[in-house]
Amino acid sequence: ALVKAIGLSERCEVDLYDNRIKPGELFITCSDGLSGMVEDQKIAQIVGENFENFENLPKILIDEANRAGGKDNITVLCSLVVA
Repeated sequence: ALVKAIGLSERCEVDLYDNRIKPGELFITCSDGLSGMVEDQKIAQIVGENFENFENLPKILIDEANRAGGKDNITVLCSLVVA
């Protein structure tokens, strides 16, 4: 979860993590327009059902957030780790 942002104050303390990632892993970066409107389990279900349609996955998730009420700006970035 993103809990810090550039521009909120003069300095931004950065957290770095060293994780081993594997080909085929998917990372979703999103605003609370998605995470606040669609439960994590539902997001996981949508990803599982549409993994082969990776290029359209952000739009599919945004459409789901809008169906759930779309009360905020919705940003979704999907990153797939390749070999």
